Amino acid sequence: MSDTLFIRFPTAATDSSPFEWVRLDDAGVREDGGVTAAGDLGSLAALGGTTRVVVLVPAAEVSFASAELPTRNTSRALQLAPFALEEQLAGDIDTLHFAAGPVDEAGRTPFVVVARATMERWLELLQQAGLVAAALVPDLLAVPDNPGHTVLWLEGSQVVVRPPGQWPMALDADPLEAALDIAGVTGTAAPPHVLVYTTADDHGAAEVALGAIAAQVASLRVQLLVDGALPALARSALHAPPVSLLQGTYASRGGRGGTAKRWRVPMALAASLLVLGLASLLVDLTRAKTELRRLDALIADAAHQAMPEVKKLVDPRRQVEARLIAARAHGGATGLMAALSAVATMRAQTPSLELQGVNYTDGTTDLEVTATDVAALEQVRSGLSAAGFTAQLQAAGASANGTSGRLQLVATAAGAAGVGATP
Repeated sequence: MSDTLFIRFPTAATDSSPFEWVRLDDAGVREDGGVTAAGDLGSLAALGGTTRVVVLVPAAEVSFASAELPTRNTSRALQLAPFALEEQLAGDIDTLHFAAGPVDEAGRTPFVVVARATMERWLELLQQAGLVAAALVPDLLAVPDNPGHTVLWLEGSQVVVRPPGQWPMALDADPLEAALDIAGVTGTAAPPHVLVYTTADDHGAAEVALGAIAAQVASLRVQLLVDGALPALARSALHAPPVSLLQGTYASRGGRGGTAKRWRVPMALAASLLVLGLASLLVDLTRAKTELRRLDALIADAAHQAMPEVKKLVDPRRQVEARLIAARAHGGATGLMAALSAVATMRAQTPSLELQGVNYTDGTTDLEVTATDVAALEQVRSGLSAAGFTAQLQAAGASANGTSGRLQLVATAAGAAGVGATP
């Protein structure tokens, strides 16, 4: 009977950080004497040579996103992920690594996203300890799924919420009532049955809040983690393996220990010799197909954004061209071009102004913009009014880039004449 060594990395782990670990056999029975151990990774090298190693990495160092893709193939989904998720993620997309999960019932592909530098740091820690991981799993994804209950995993200052059959989400547990309201556990028309996993200490800290929540759900049951969080997470990951980060360029970095590590170089050389004769043709063909799929995906995405009311895109290129021709017909002094010209002028006067989106319908231009603050947005609105438009600031709110707002422009008759005139 084989066994699996589960290691849990702390946040911002270094070679001097304490690591929790537990060893389970295939039936989920503990092999380490019943105590979850903590210590340095080097002490586990002897176990890693003959044992499958699974590392639970902190969810605080990864991100979660999803996209509707024209494929259910994991390899193709990983190729499309940088383009499909670019607008959902902050930072340079080229510095990120993506791992894909199974397509959900809504037809969307979920992704785990992590900085490549973080992946390299985790793998380097394992290499220094003489360990080779078969899987790197965000610990949040190891929270058990229950088909009849919404699972709450209370650990420290964090609560993980996992509705039946869905990926979990992590929230700040202080205050707990607000977190569960945000997650849709409370305040719903059909209150769910709730199963809470927590340690005795964390349960004591949250007992009053749980009592208040119990009156707002169909039922609430608490299961204490007598041996701590890691054994329960390990058993869940053993019986229902979650998504591993060892995909794409990192797929070959996993293994089962010393045997795989010893044969890695000879196997790589043999594979290289086998495909050498066909390499150039296959590379050219793959590049062409990949580029075509990328362009098709970008065109379809742009068409959806430009024409959200169009439910079915039969020929995105022709449909977008037809829309552009119609927009030009309405163009003139009072149309879209006049509005964009006025916005360009205001952009020069207000450097913080950024145009995020445009929608033009029957002489009315709706602009999605960002600026440093509400005062800057009001300055832009006032300038557009002076340029001959009826300009209204319909909404404003905080965003990652400062303050976002929605401006609606309608050209006045006098303004139209002024915008289109030449001296």
